[in-house]
Amino acid sequence: MNDVMNSRKPDLDLAWLLDQMLDNVPDTLHALVLTHDGLPAAFSKNLDQDRADKISAACGTLRATSKALSHELEGGDIDMNLLATESQSMYVLAVDPRNSVLVVAGRSVDAEQLQYEMRRLIKNVGERLGKGARNPVGAEKH
Repeated sequence: MNDVMNSRKPDLDLAWLLDQMLDNVPDTLHALVLTHDGLPAAFSKNLDQDRADKISAACGTLRATSKALSHELEGGDIDMNLLATESQSMYVLAVDPRNSVLVVAGRSVDAEQLQYEMRRLIKNVGERLGKGARNPVGAEKH
């Protein structure tokens, strides 16, 4: 289990789910659960509190900007943000109206395996948050 947990929410023990995903998918680098106002709720063992705080704040800004843009374009709820750089892809996926998961992967990651594991992660995080997960991107809607 991850010893580096966010002190703001010591009862929220989700880090092991994040670490499990990193272990299951080669070339995944980092994972965080964050609130939509930019606070980390849990993060993978390869991040420290300072980096998790900074990354979560940036993701909160990204989500807010995306929400404003979607509203102006009448696009509906934001399911996922994708940011691709030269060496990494960063996925911010909505768990519920107040929480998201960030997954950072190298460019050589197996996309199918990553998509499968992200769907599982969103479902498991949603269940543990007690709010139920949204249908992740690519999942069938019933």
